[in-house]
Amino acid sequence: MEIPSFFRYLGFTEIPAAAADVRDRYRTLAKQMHPDAGGESADFRKLKDATQRALNYFD
Repeated sequence: MEIPSFFRYLGFTEIPAAAADVRDRYRTLAKQMHPDAGGESADFRKLKDATQRALNYFD
């Protein structure tokens, strides 16, 4: 089974076990990608979108 692209965008190589793993990864990446930390707005929006889609996967 191929891993969905939103998980790959978050840096996962396999589907995580729980939504908490997604939230933890988001926090780590957000610190790096946030515009206030020198990241690009478009990249941060993609991160938020990928995170939301990944969290919806667990609903």
